[in-house]
Amino acid sequence: SLLITVERCEQARLIASTFGIIPLDGSVSALQMKDYLERFRTRRILALVATHVLDDSADFPELTVMIQMAGHFASRRQEQQRLGRLLRWGAVKRRRWAELGTRPTFYCLVHGGTIEEGMSRRRTSSVTGVEYERLSAAQVMSPPESLIAGSDLFQESVAIGSQER
Repeated sequence: SLLITVERCEQARLIASTFGIIPLDGSVSALQMKDYLERFRTRRILALVATHVLDDSADFPELTVMIQMAGHFASRRQEQQRLGRLLRWGAVKRRRWAELGTRPTFYCLVHGGTIEEGMSRRRTSSVTGVEYERLSAAQVMSPPESLIAGSDLFQESVAIGSQER
């Protein structure tokens, strides 16, 4: 299962509509949130994108991939909470580790050369027992790390005014 965390509701909705996954933010009712989270825990929903509504008290023992869309307000505590969510072990995740060596993966997307890059380095320096590897966008987009490079996943037309290009 995949969890994407973002800072803003607009980001969650954009990612959700782009990739066809459910967005979780403060506008989701408590009853609907409970339903989505139960379906996510039981793998009937395989991906979610969430704002800060899942920063505390969310337990996903089968979570295998987490993507944190970095933002200026993410704290060391948030980073540790999010990593903790990923590093809990459920039966399926443990079996995959034992049989295939598959381990949980945490991605933190940061724009290079920005204030956020420095903040990200400070956040990661406070987390013990976790190994971080820093890759540029070019490295992530090129084989063998990614199959994305050859796809048209991120190519789309952009509307400018009433014209498309």
